[in-house]
Amino acid sequence: MAWRLPQYDYQKIAKIFDLKQGNYILGGHSQGGKMAAQFIYENPTLCKGLFLMGTSHPRDIDLSSLAIPCMKLYAERDGLASVEEVMANKGKLPKEAKLILIPGGNHSQFGFLGKLLMDDAATISVEAQQQQTAEALIDFMNGIKNGQ
Repeated sequence: MAWRLPQYDYQKIAKIFDLKQGNYILGGHSQGGKMAAQFIYENPTLCKGLFLMGTSHPRDIDLSSLAIPCMKLYAERDGLASVEEVMANKGKLPKEAKLILIPGGNHSQFGFLGKLLMDDAATISVEAQQQQTAEALIDFMNGIKNGQ
């Protein structure tokens, strides 16, 4: 994406992939999650699912009327998308959205980002957080594949 920022060119995915002909699940971390949610809001039938990680979004849009499978991963010690912020926007997620808390995790450890300014210190290792994240994503995708 332009300038490596998700708010620019987030619609590019529709040009890169033929979303109408595939089984695509869209998601993102932090601002990438915000823009994945925005894309689904604007194109509710093009993807099979939505996952969000380490983000308080959707804040500015309401996805609660959508029937799309949705999973939100959030971390107990996330200094950029706190548990309180995540819960404040829970009602804007699709009604059947699955929320998964990673105890001891933080914002930075959803990726190999080092410790981001303003993030809280994690009390679990990056490997432990990413293992929990990977397992949750695989379960979520398998559930969609199996019609659950």
